[in-house]
Amino acid sequence: METGDWVLIDTGDIIIHVFRPEIREFYNIEKMWAAPDVEEGTVLH
Repeated sequence: METGDWVLIDTGDIIIHVFRPEIREFYNIEKMWAAPDVEEGTVLH
């Protein structure tokens, strides 16, 4: 784990992701889980 860029801990009910800062920025996992912007029924890109 000392050289791990991304560590995933699965506790059963909760999944924890631990990243090095540059890896977190590269994968941008928050964007994967974010709701799309919706305006008048259309998705904005």
